Amino acid sequence: MVVSVPQYSPIEGHFDEMLTPAGEVRPHWRPLADQIDALGRNELQRRAQESARLIRENGITYHVQREAQAGQSRPWPLDVIPCVLSSEDWAQIEAAVTQRARILNALLADIYGPQRTLREGLLPPAFVFSHPGYLRPCYGMYAQDGIWLNMLAIDFARAPDGRWRVIGERTEAPIGSGYALENRLVTNETFGEAFDASGARRLASYFTAFKQSLAAAANGRENPRIAILTPGPGAPTYFEHAFLARYLGYTLAEGSDLTVRERKVYLRTLGGLIPVDIIMRRQEAVQCDPLELTSDSAIGAAGLLQARRTGNVAVANALGSGFAESPALSAFLPRLAQALIGEDLLVDSAETWWCGDPDSLDHVLGNLEHLVIKPSYATSKRSREFVARMGVRRREELADRLRANPEAYAGQELIPLSTTPVRSGAGLAPRPLVVRAFAVAYNGSYRVMPGGLARVSSSRRGPDVSVRSGGSCKDLWVIGCRAGTDRQPAADHAPPDRHQPRDDRAAQPRRRKPILARPLRRTRGSRRKTAPGRLGPALCRVRPPQQRLGRERAFAHHRSRLPVRGDRPGRTARYDRGGPVRFGGKGRLRVANPSDAPRRLAVARPSLRRRLADHQPPGDRLRRGARQPPGP
Repeated sequence: MVVSVPQYSPIEGHFDEMLTPAGEVRPHWRPLADQIDALGRNELQRRAQESARLIRENGITYHVQREAQAGQSRPWPLDVIPCVLSSEDWAQIEAAVTQRARILNALLADIYGPQRTLREGLLPPAFVFSHPGYLRPCYGMYAQDGIWLNMLAIDFARAPDGRWRVIGERTEAPIGSGYALENRLVTNETFGEAFDASGARRLASYFTAFKQSLAAAANGRENPRIAILTPGPGAPTYFEHAFLARYLGYTLAEGSDLTVRERKVYLRTLGGLIPVDIIMRRQEAVQCDPLELTSDSAIGAAGLLQARRTGNVAVANALGSGFAESPALSAFLPRLAQALIGEDLLVDSAETWWCGDPDSLDHVLGNLEHLVIKPSYATSKRSREFVARMGVRRREELADRLRANPEAYAGQELIPLSTTPVRSGAGLAPRPLVVRAFAVAYNGSYRVMPGGLARVSSSRRGPDVSVRSGGSCKDLWVIGCRAGTDRQPAADHAPPDRHQPRDDRAAQPRRRKPILARPLRRTRGSRRKTAPGRLGPALCRVRPPQQRLGRERAFAHHRSRLPVRGDRPGRTARYDRGGPVRFGGKGRLRVANPSDAPRRLAVARPSLRRRLADHQPPGDRLRRGARQPPGP
């Protein structure tokens, strides 16, 4: 079968994921290709618009640092056409991810422990001790059950010969799993028939294993409290932090929401301090503790590292795991695999040279036009540079920087990426593809998500697929199922369970959007609409009381039902007279201008979100003819 509507022509010299060299559709693509061919260009465009509408309604955003400072965010760039991989391809990726996780976990245990890799010359000491991600205060620390990497992500690229290559690892705070789930939710709304016909595997089993894995890190404590540590709304992936917190049932907290007392971590709430058993961090480790790691950090919790040493709290991933994220580490992995686990790499990395070695530096300088130059340390502020797109002057400047500071750079082979179809104005067009796979520690090994994040470039031959550079993302379908774990048709029609993760909401007749993403609607008696971004990401609409109640009576009803304690022991909330209740500075409550007729509740601090969002507004109980509450 050859796709006729819309027309699609692969790029010569690149492996195409959908079509064979003879122009025929690959077997695992046929259900999706048949539906695309039957829809036509106009219907495909309508479904793309529907996908964009769902993204706007759900508030799926991503932004870079300068946009966050300006209070701006960009919608999540999701292409409506999914990417499909066969079960054979995924078996290679799954085995490679599991093996890499074991290697990197053993490496972290060694460099923060006996350091056998340094004594035997498997790693240069200059590379290890100059790495900003190697945290000396973490030396000698133990990991719960020997697990340093509770979760990780691996980036794969397919070469023109059809073989996969690893081009990067993410071990500090792997991002993308929440976006992968949102991609699946949106894509199921637009291509649900093709998804069911293709037999693609579901994602819910991965998130179930994810919850069980984190709960197991609590060292036997029953019903552990798990908090997601986020840098705050200024983080580029803050939406994912909030989405995962709500989906998994965890508490979303910033550094200021946590405090350490007697080497134990507590969460500040209106009712007092609540102990925290596990912290799932979404920020760099060096920013987590201003007392021992980075003194100028304003987003950490002082004393967190000492609480971790005593075993009173578990941190996932472990502090110091960012060392394994170094791009230059790929140059040493073949020998490390043999020394640490006694195996050869199942999937090779893209050829990498660390410029700190003189011979490798000479090779990089002599082949600059065929390489991509990456910073040796993932925590570095430098970005990767594609030399093939540089002019002569920029290449000379880059060569001078390499000679001046060779330890800070690594050269990596530039692989012609495989292509996958994306929607364009003319129908379908090929774009370079990178696949990100996710894994979580589970039952002594690692469980790999049966899907992932497919990223595509914005240009036809552009090698950069990052979202911040203009790339887009796709839902990743893995064909084939594992019996009893991934495809459970009966679960599609089961009632939702707030404690059981689920990735298919399309079957529900009425699907409520997350509170964190639900837009603020115009209510009766309101004078204007309020943009959600102005009051923060966590908004909960509160209906106004009956207009026949005076303002004083309405405020008395508010006051009688709101908590009266602040977020610190012994501090009481402060009330003013008037309208809707909001949070002020330092966790205090105050009442805004009474002339603002709609009664809205804006939660400014993530740690207090759940309690106040559950507060029932007076409009839910006051009905015409009901007995009015007493006046002040």
